Amino acid sequence: MRRATTVLLALAATATSAPRAAELSLQDFAYGMPITTPGDAAAYRFAVPLEVYQQVVRSDLADLRIFNGRGEVVPYAIERSTAATYARPAGKLLPLFALRDDSQAGLNALQITMASQGSAIRLQTSDSGPMSGRVASYVLDCRGLDSRISAMQVRWPDGAPDYAGNIRVEAADVLGSWRIVTDSAPIANLHANGAQLIEDRMEFPATRAKFWRLSWLGTAPPFDLLSATVEPATVGDTFDRSQIVMTGTPDGTRPGEFQFDLRARLPIDRINLELPELNTLVEADFLSRSNATDPWRSVALGGFYRLKGADGELRNGPIATDIDSDRFWLVRIREPNNAMGRGALRLEARWRSPEVVFLARGSGPFTLAYGNGSLTAAESALAPLPTSVTPTVATLGAPRTLGGAENRNRRSEALPWKRIILWTALLAGVALLAGMAYRLSKEVGKHGAP
Repeated sequence: MRRATTVLLALAATATSAPRAAELSLQDFAYGMPITTPGDAAAYRFAVPLEVYQQVVRSDLADLRIFNGRGEVVPYAIERSTAATYARPAGKLLPLFALRDDSQAGLNALQITMASQGSAIRLQTSDSGPMSGRVASYVLDCRGLDSRISAMQVRWPDGAPDYAGNIRVEAADVLGSWRIVTDSAPIANLHANGAQLIEDRMEFPATRAKFWRLSWLGTAPPFDLLSATVEPATVGDTFDRSQIVMTGTPDGTRPGEFQFDLRARLPIDRINLELPELNTLVEADFLSRSNATDPWRSVALGGFYRLKGADGELRNGPIATDIDSDRFWLVRIREPNNAMGRGALRLEARWRSPEVVFLARGSGPFTLAYGNGSLTAAESALAPLPTSVTPTVATLGAPRTLGGAENRNRRSEALPWKRIILWTALLAGVALLAGMAYRLSKEVGKHGAP
């Protein structure tokens, strides 16, 4: 009797604890991508591409799985930027040391005398003559910083004249051995009709260096920079940025309004406008919504320009926002009759691409599968991986159809009827056996053991 009861309980545990992943196959997903895994590593990683966002059902990527060559789901985790909102980290204010020399040779032959870290700096060029003329470059001493830098904000005098241009950012651990961090960062100090457009902050890939150099591209501004605030890199700054550019649909009844359908729910944190014509300066409101029937909600306000300069075309950089995963966007141009120009207005959206890390369990080839409306998150905790195990970068192939687009419309059962029926039958059997055992024990106690 006990043995029968034990068997029933074991069957119940097996039926209810079997992982859902074991029941999945590639055909349960709408689409997939082959994963090329170089070498023989324990773990691999890849960035989530736009094509996946356009076909997943869940914006949190819950309907995504990794299969091995045997058709088994392998452990995986999704590494995302932890910052839900855009908050600048506390920066460090540093003085800028000006180089008033137009010649590139003079800049490369720069000599800097430093008695010790943090002491006064004396600048001179190779001819040891006094520096004169306009400021062509600035040098920063960052030896006191022990972290990487991902952004820099410069400051100029109040009431400085209008200017729009670009600046090159370089870094070096040894003076003279400069490497380009960002080739052309926009800088602007523009005023019109009581409004102002200030662009004084530059973003670039997280970089660690002892010295930094800022060099004007083309004509330098009619004012000097006073200082720079450098911002340490955060965890999210290690993710590569992706972008999408969409053409807007003008609202025929409301001049100056353009709607955009991104056709995906992307974790956007940078937005920009591509203006249709040169010599255009506008101020625009950005609004978004998750569904086409939802009310619009305000996201950001910014100024944008596209100007013809003496050294070429000048454009503003993107503006930062809180992370926004809405699919539909609206751009509302303020003062739309102020000659925005003819042509299509385009929205540029950027985001930090999450990375998928998976264990190469079993044999390849491995496949990324996505698009199943009935699934919930099934990520594994891969944080305990030893520090000696560094995931190797894998590459994704072209998307291909697996089970078809109808899998995106799958929905989980409101009630798991099969499991309910199975549980009911098993519990009824256990109750029956328990009753029989109880009656048998009473009979044994009444008549005595044989």
